[in-house]
Amino acid sequence: MTDVKIVEDRANPLLRRRELRCEIAYDGPTPSRAEVKAAIVKALGSNPETTVVMEIRQNFGARVSDAIVHIYDSKEAMAIVPSYIINRETKKEKQEEKKEAPKQQEAAKEQ
Repeated sequence: MTDVKIVEDRANPLLRRRELRCEIAYDGPTPSRAEVKAAIVKALGSNPETTVVMEIRQNFGARVSDAIVHIYDSKEAMAIVPSYIINRETKKEKQEEKKEAPKQQEAAKEQ
């Protein structure tokens, strides 16, 4: 599993968010955005709906990645987050829904 170490924690009151720089130690493949987000939420007790993983950088040859995470005060404050960043986090969920949809259609046809 992943171990999260907060390297820097800054408050940005103008944008109503906390800006975190983290080091993530892991075994196996580089953790996904969802895994990093879950580890941050678990470590800090933040709201998963207002936590955004902006960037994950892999250090070559090391089992440690650097991540930049923003934790917003509210959903309204998240209006400044570019849509492509939000789409990265929801892409896997959409792919899983697309895979499940044909299975459900086939099951409905059989009945």
